[in-house]
Amino acid sequence: MNIEDIVIQIDGSSQTILNRMRHYNVPGLSLALVQDNEVAWSQGFGVLDANTNDAVRSSSIFQAASISKPISAIGFLRLVQDKLIGLDEDVNPHLNWDLPVCVNADPEWLREVTLRRLLKHNGGISGRGLKNLPCNNFGGFIGYPDGVKVPTLVEILEGSSPSNSPQIQLTYQPDTAPDGGYYSGAGYVLMTRLLEELTESSFDQWMKEKVLSPLEMSHSTFQVEPSIDQDQFAAGHDWNRNPIPGKRFRYPESAAAGLYSTPVDLCQFIILLNQKGMINGKKILEKDLIDTMVNESTGIFTSGDPQSTAFFYAHSGSNAGFSCTLRGYPNQNAGVVVMTNGMNGDALYNEIVTTISTFLNWDDR
Repeated sequence: MNIEDIVIQIDGSSQTILNRMRHYNVPGLSLALVQDNEVAWSQGFGVLDANTNDAVRSSSIFQAASISKPISAIGFLRLVQDKLIGLDEDVNPHLNWDLPVCVNADPEWLREVTLRRLLKHNGGISGRGLKNLPCNNFGGFIGYPDGVKVPTLVEILEGSSPSNSPQIQLTYQPDTAPDGGYYSGAGYVLMTRLLEELTESSFDQWMKEKVLSPLEMSHSTFQVEPSIDQDQFAAGHDWNRNPIPGKRFRYPESAAAGLYSTPVDLCQFIILLNQKGMINGKKILEKDLIDTMVNESTGIFTSGDPQSTAFFYAHSGSNAGFSCTLRGYPNQNAGVVVMTNGMNGDALYNEIVTTISTFLNWDDR
């Protein structure tokens, strides 16, 4: 597929990706395409930083924001594969930390908090969409600018200084959320605590050893302060194309929002799911666990009948200055990833994904 083929139709006119980037004040964008379960095409557009004009390349690194969650889900499911915990087992005895209970919640519900439910945003943990409950209603994390102290995992869990997010709590009875009703980044922070207690390893090290390295995602890291060459990193930008303070905020809520990656690397995740847990001749995750993810919206969101060719899984994300999206078509061995360094990137990536899926007939087969 050539760049000349990606023409976006707007009000009857044909516009290029660069045209639309200028329209949305998005300085840089990186795009990669999966076909026949291979990275078929990738390209960078625009600049890493509006103040420097360094070009975006396929190897340029962006914040993946909430796309961190499905990648983290592979690491959490490795706990099940390695028989450290059951998918439907009560997580609380393994936390070495007491999960607070909201005033409206029944402490008996604690035993119903499981890995499966947390991955499905249905584990009873505080999150976005809890409109009629007395406890906090938050779903995203706002990050920590350069020069601001970053909290520890326990400080994030407890909502204590210097954390800038509220206490993580049991807020409703697990497995009672309406379809698409709740969204809990806090649940992914709780699973981080679970993983570190079960493995006696840091989250970023576990993810490197069990997920990123086996998938050959060499330009990806969950480190809060990445050790990768900073010259490859995109700066985040506001709605007016201005770089945000310090270029990038830090997200110690790593499983929920802290991944740094490239579209090419994230395509390895698409290939892994499409190939039922196999990649580069290696089995990373058992087929039944991949099926749980893809067919039951566990750790990722899905659309359509899992047996149809148009069925897809997807996840998007937005951090300060960054917007991105990922979509995979497991029954067509295909997928696409778009990462941008602008707050208006969501409108832009929606246009691009729609154009590509139309051009390739992904949604009409």
